Amino acid sequence: MQIRTHALLAVLLLAACGGDGSGGGGTSDVVEIIKWTPSGDNQTGIAGTTLPLVLRVKVTVNDVVAAGHTVTWSGPGSFGTPSMVTGSNGIATTTWTLPNGTGNLTAQASLSGAVGSPVTFFAKSRADVPAMLLKIDGDNQAAEVNQIFGAPFRVQVADQYGNGVDSVIVVWSVDGPVTLIADSVITTGGGYASGFIQAKDTIAVATLTATVTGLTGSPRTFTASVVNTPVVVEVKNNFFDPAVRTINVGQAVKWVWVGSGHTVSSTSGAPIGNTPIQDVGDTYGPVIFNTPGTYTYECAVHAGMTGSVVVNP
Repeated sequence: MQIRTHALLAVLLLAACGGDGSGGGGTSDVVEIIKWTPSGDNQTGIAGTTLPLVLRVKVTVNDVVAAGHTVTWSGPGSFGTPSMVTGSNGIATTTWTLPNGTGNLTAQASLSGAVGSPVTFFAKSRADVPAMLLKIDGDNQAAEVNQIFGAPFRVQVADQYGNGVDSVIVVWSVDGPVTLIADSVITTGGGYASGFIQAKDTIAVATLTATVTGLTGSPRTFTASVVNTPVVVEVKNNFFDPAVRTINVGQAVKWVWVGSGHTVSSTSGAPIGNTPIQDVGDTYGPVIFNTPGTYTYECAVHAGMTGSVVVNP
């Protein structure tokens, strides 16, 4: 009876210790990675340049700084040390060179199996200094006498990488029978600036010029034609009227919506462009045709709703 009692006590003691005689009941180490001051988080820099502060993390094992752990860095751009082994202070750092684009960015520091991995760092990349003036759209427009041209003449100020630069003054000037609505515009919304003009009562070709002194591509010149009453095509419900419009070289066509929910969408290229879905009372054009040929278009919403402009020499 006494022998059985001693054996039972031994089993109970072994169970209480969580062991099975194999020695496998020990506590695992806790490896953790965290940002460490100064962390280099939330910096703002110029596209394509290296941020002034390094990114910094600390690795601990059971809350004690730990050497010999490899931290790997990833994200847009490039890193001075894509991977780094922590030193005796548990610290790993890297420089971060931003990509050529702009916007909000994230980089990560990773340590396999560590609590808190990956650690995320944030940065904002902004445009470099103005370098180029680009022509965006609005060229070769036409307007009837005394009317405002229907679309803006648009340029963009960009840095060396093509990123738009805001708060740059673009100076506009005109030559010909048009009136300039504003002679200078400040770039916004990604470096864009728009010029607007109104036709006078003379039938002729005018030019509109955008200038930013010192930039590659400056000045940029647009062509604007003042035309007499154009030939009209009506956009009706599910058909164009007339479906085929014949004109001579140098004449202009204007589309007028008398039905709703339709587009004019080129199927043969310039000079006909593409409109959004428009409704009764909207117009598109005038569009000048300077080259003989047949120019086709359709409504992008309704299959079989097609039209063409035939231009005679």
